[in-house]
Amino acid sequence: MPPAAKHQYCVGSAGFEPSAVAGDDALQTQIDKLLKNDDLLGANRVLFKLPNDGRDVADIGSGNGYWTYMLRAYGLRSHPVDNMQSAWRVSWVDDTVISDGVKWLKQHENGKQMVLLLVYPVVGGGTGGGTEGAFTKGLVNAYGGDTIAVVGTQNRNGYTGFKDKTMAEYMEREQPRWTKVVQIALPSFCGKDEALFVYQRGDRAVNLGAGSGQ
Repeated sequence: MPPAAKHQYCVGSAGFEPSAVAGDDALQTQIDKLLKNDDLLGANRVLFKLPNDGRDVADIGSGNGYWTYMLRAYGLRSHPVDNMQSAWRVSWVDDTVISDGVKWLKQHENGKQMVLLLVYPVVGGGTGGGTEGAFTKGLVNAYGGDTIAVVGTQNRNGYTGFKDKTMAEYMEREQPRWTKVVQIALPSFCGKDEALFVYQRGDRAVNLGAGSGQ
């Protein structure tokens, strides 16, 4: 039996063109429902604006690709990258690059012209192997751009990023060149107290501070 044909719009594919769904009310309704929750909408409005100067998003540790799918549905160009350590029953996109995140960044000018997105970064050091906190630390250190967005817990429950500290604590203690510009709570499907964190550095962080009047 031949494989089933893909949906004609294939929102998750790299070649998705938002204008192609302009006349499809049913699909547009589905897209709108993605951000129906007020908190999620507020957080993603922030995220959508980050690459408004034409930069791509590097979705490292993209997993099943849901966030890349969501960003593409709103017209952004997102690159899903994952080492596929975990098995996924459903994939939202069909073009995930199977690679180590740091290696992928090095192959793309260290992501200098991209926004780095980390969604639920793994902790490591447990049964899955690796060193605790190495995933997040390695990517932050390898990244050559000026904007990092992280979706993870805002407490010390050890569910994302680090076993005994929050992303905010790590960045403040070990990455002083970065400025936290956003921390906004997200609705949690697993009750883990997540937030969207955005960090910037260099001229972009300076300009943001000047524009806010602070």
